[in-house]
Amino acid sequence: MTVVTAVAVVEDREGTACGVRVVFREGGAVVLTVWTDWSLVITEAPAQGLPDYFWPPKEYALRPLDLPIPADGAPVALVRRERQPGGLYEVELRGGGFTVVVGARGGELTVSRGQERSNHQVNVELREWATHW
Repeated sequence: MTVVTAVAVVEDREGTACGVRVVFREGGAVVLTVWTDWSLVITEAPAQGLPDYFWPPKEYALRPLDLPIPADGAPVALVRRERQPGGLYEVELRGGGFTVVVGARGGELTVSRGQERSNHQVNVELREWATHW
């Protein structure tokens, strides 16, 4: 099971959501963002800061999401949704007392807190997606 210690929205200087950074208790992080083909991608992120494609760094900021995540982390279940014939378009993180949905809609990143919407869980960790994309 994936244990998350922090979830933050990556915003540009206008306050537009450009990504979502998820930090793991075991170390490391990933960023979810919309790629050039309008699909949602998950890439590994440095332990501190953001991947190099958020350039120049001073143009971006992290806004932590107000989630009930204890200091030692929260286990999260994962739901992934894909378009046919493929292409990830949405990831749902379900933790104790929260749900965060990150999606790619018309080339734009969407981030919302919501209620559980489906039972389509996969037995793969978020970190594995970043390394297998």
